[in-house]
Amino acid sequence: MKNLFSPPKTCTGTLVGTNGNAFALLAQFEKCAKAAGWTKDEIKKVQNEAKKGDYDNLVSTLSIHLDD
Repeated sequence: MKNLFSPPKTCTGTLVGTNGNAFALLAQFEKCAKAAGWTKDEIKKVQNEAKKGDYDNLVSTLSIHLDD
């Protein structure tokens, strides 16, 4: 999995300490992205890609876009 943006785009945050539930992880990413000024479309792009696969895909996709 690679960053979905060119140039690569990240926001400050981490999934560490977040409830491991997929919905909680998606919400944590959204919170970090909103704080960094990402648009709704940019956030949805990452979330949609994260939801395309299994749990490991979700975590890795979100992590790639977080700069903790």
